[in-house]
Amino acid sequence: MVLAFGGAIEKTVGMRGNPDPQLAMLTTLSTEDLIPADHPIRKIRVVVDAVLAELDPVFESMYAAGGRRSVPPEALLKATVLMAMYSIRSERAFCERLNYDLLFKWFLDMRIDEPAFDATTFTKNRKRLLEAEVADEFFEAVVRIAKLRKYVSSEHFSVDGTLLKAWASHKSFKPKDGPPSDPPAGRNTEVGWHGEKRRNDTHESTTDPEARLYRKSNSAAATLCYSGHLLMENRSALIVDAELTFARQGLPVLWLEDGFLRSVGLGADLVQPLSWVIDGRGLHYDARRPSDLEHLLAHAELSPELCERAADHAGVVVEDHEVVVLDPLEHARQRADLDLEAGTARIRRGAAYTTSTGTALGPTKTSGAEGVHFLAPISVARLRRHLDEQAAERERSATPWPIHNYEGQELSMVFTTQAGGLVNRQAIVNDIGRAARKAKIDPEGIATHTGRRTVITALYANGNLDLGDVARHVGHSDTKTTAGYVRDLGQRPAETAKAAARLLDPTFKS
Repeated sequence: MVLAFGGAIEKTVGMRGNPDPQLAMLTTLSTEDLIPADHPIRKIRVVVDAVLAELDPVFESMYAAGGRRSVPPEALLKATVLMAMYSIRSERAFCERLNYDLLFKWFLDMRIDEPAFDATTFTKNRKRLLEAEVADEFFEAVVRIAKLRKYVSSEHFSVDGTLLKAWASHKSFKPKDGPPSDPPAGRNTEVGWHGEKRRNDTHESTTDPEARLYRKSNSAAATLCYSGHLLMENRSALIVDAELTFARQGLPVLWLEDGFLRSVGLGADLVQPLSWVIDGRGLHYDARRPSDLEHLLAHAELSPELCERAADHAGVVVEDHEVVVLDPLEHARQRADLDLEAGTARIRRGAAYTTSTGTALGPTKTSGAEGVHFLAPISVARLRRHLDEQAAERERSATPWPIHNYEGQELSMVFTTQAGGLVNRQAIVNDIGRAARKAKIDPEGIATHTGRRTVITALYANGNLDLGDVARHVGHSDTKTTAGYVRDLGQRPAETAKAAARLLDPTFKS
């Protein structure tokens, strides 16, 4: 429909709507309202803010009491985290994106209408931050939090290194002392460095004096760079240490491989090795180059005493590990089936009640019940307290605790009665009832399988796992059994799953 008024024509389009470029005079929105509640960066922000709060005394010592307000160092560190997460190599590009990216503004605690700071802010504050070693303090605080939450073990690590290209060009690599070398003839002689012999001991970069010229291989071009080294804890895949050194050539290379007597378990399961082969020539199975082992076998004179010692040592190693395999639970504080550092529990046997024998150890109810199960952090913490309380109870006991044997093995139980006996099913049911009443929940209908139903329902309703994944996690042989545990979630399965997660783990809120 077209209406004419005094020569002016106005178009009405009904349901289509009209584009309205007019800016709103007022808005009540904030960046907090625009970031999804389940966005993964929210959890990262919680950790980062906790670390920055811990570093507040360091920041106070870096700045004068008076003067014009500057960009907070917290914002600069947060910006550096975002640049690393989103692979933004340029500080100028980051500041340009900061003007329109609301996620970035929210992460840096900026208002929705607050302009981005200038890229030169990084340059002017970098020296101050480096001198105070803020980056090192920030990294160490993150690792410290991970250790406190038991995310870091102390048993299996990997070391790796890589070359980091310096922000310096070849034309900045000039002689250290004396007059500069004669430039080659021709146009643009200032950058005519081609053909000039340059070495790290005679030349250095004018823009980055600490960078070193390095050639990764004989066929690769030499570049100014550094060498970065990382130490990673393998169970949680966390970087726990980092070191930046000068890139150097001509260093000796050591080849590392599992020894011939590797271990009593798989490396994929992070079982510690029993021996290593460290070779300066090459690995023994590589036919392209010799190895120290081959040279030793071909040329070394092995005395009878050395051969006898080797035989005796091998026998001790095998014997010791036979003991570990046959008797995994040597005493109350050493439970091989319960690894609290790794957060795992291995189930290999169960307890059953019969009228003739009472409660006794035996095989698990089903084969699917066997295997390694992962424990939540709250469960690991509670188990640590339980084991301490159990040890104290054993020491206070006036009579020795009974010894539990199964197939010739002397076992130390994780859960016992107050007198050290086996716990029967009815006692567990009674404990569940008392816990329900304490939580002001009607104990009627609450049994040992209630927790299993809650976990299975929460896993399935989360949407990231199908029924087969859930079945394998809980040890069911088929999905039909698992489906019988899933409760009706109503019209809001996602919200129900999150509520179940909060009940299962109080640390969910962080």
